[in-house]
Formats: sequence, C-alpha cells, structure tokens
Amino acid sequence: MALFVLALFPQFVRQENGSIVGQIMVLATVLNLVGLGVDGAVILLASRIKKAFSGTGRFRKSSRIVLGSVFAGLAARLVFVGER
Repeated sequence: MALFVLALFPQFVRQENGSIVGQIMVLATVLNLVGLGVDGAVILLASRIKKAFSGTGRFRKSSRIVLGSVFAGLAARLVFVGER
C-alpha cells in the first residue's frame, strides 16, 4: 500500500494548492474511505453467500452436486489424458 501511495500520490499533489502534507492527508483519507466501503461490501456479500451455502434446502444440495461433478470431471481428465 505504501508503494502505491508513493508511486501515485505525487501526480495529484500541487505546491500551488497549499500544504503538500495536507493534500497527501486528504488523498490518503479518501483512499482509506473508499477501501473501507469496498471491503465492507465484499464482507457483506460474502456473509450472504455463506448463509446461502450453509442453509438447508435445494440450493445447498445443488451446490454439492455441482462441486462433486467438478471433482469427478477433474478425476476423469487425470485418468484419460495421461502423460504427454
């Protein structure tokens, strides 16, 4: 993260716009707020997906069938493709 800040922030900082430290602090605050929003959205989405997969019912059963099919397909590929 520090490398990102060091590489990109200088192009947005102008001496004629006031304190350089203040400008960097504002940019860092905006970056952290955006990151908080994005990370929060990902966390909320992941928790909803977890609830859907851990619940009972048709969705849970179908997800197990899909996962089993993927593993069976990978096993078949290992058996039939062989070494090249």
